[in-house]
Amino acid sequence: MNYGKNILAQILVFLAVGSIALILCTLARALAGRKWESRKKIWYWVSSCCTVFLVGFFANILSLENRCAYSTIFLFIIGLGACNARVLKGAEKRIYVSGITIGCLGFIATLMLSNLPLSVSVAYSLLAIIVSFITIEKQIQGLPYQKAGRSIHCYFWILVLLLAFRCAYTRIPLSGKGQICSSFSNMSIVRDGPALGIISNEEGVCIQRDTFPEWKEFIHPGDKVWIVGGVVDTLGYLYQDVEVAGPSTMSTPFYSENIL
Repeated sequence: MNYGKNILAQILVFLAVGSIALILCTLARALAGRKWESRKKIWYWVSSCCTVFLVGFFANILSLENRCAYSTIFLFIIGLGACNARVLKGAEKRIYVSGITIGCLGFIATLMLSNLPLSVSVAYSLLAIIVSFITIEKQIQGLPYQKAGRSIHCYFWILVLLLAFRCAYTRIPLSGKGQICSSFSNMSIVRDGPALGIISNEEGVCIQRDTFPEWKEFIHPGDKVWIVGGVVDTLGYLYQDVEVAGPSTMSTPFYSENIL
């Protein structure tokens, strides 16, 4: 059910971006006062889609509302590459098919073996994303006009810069919160334990500070620890030789009140 909602959300985003891009193309053609050939029209639409995606991604980074909005851009890249796969031949085609296959298998394995949502799991198809640039670049080289190629290259480097900016501007706090927060607000640093030197929010640092001595005092090597709750410290397996079970990306356990 959750994956169905994720897919529907992605489809709605693509429809919205495509519609906005079409409006931009129509306005640009009206201002230019001339008709474009169909092939050129398609690449102007693709260029407009890239603009909308990148502007939206930048706004998403600043909003700190969703930490995996980049997955929509990755899906767009994979789809654009697949649409142009027919231009590949020989070794290039074999590399592309192998990369797409391995990337898709990694994506499916993540969906099956973890509880990560679809949008987060897209990043695990990294190889498919990379080989998609082969077909995109091949198609650009075959275009009779060079402006489209230069603009696509510019969009690529803007995306790289935005991803780097996202890594510097946002962080995932140690307090167990699902969303990201700004790196420039409420900062603190862990000063002991295996998380030594990690920068997080004040709440996450306090959790590490308070639980580290508790693990040392009450938990002994060989123990099996079952952690119940939302904001918890699951790094105990790094403190000493113990087994820890708790909420993670691999499982979301549910507990009956009868056993608590």
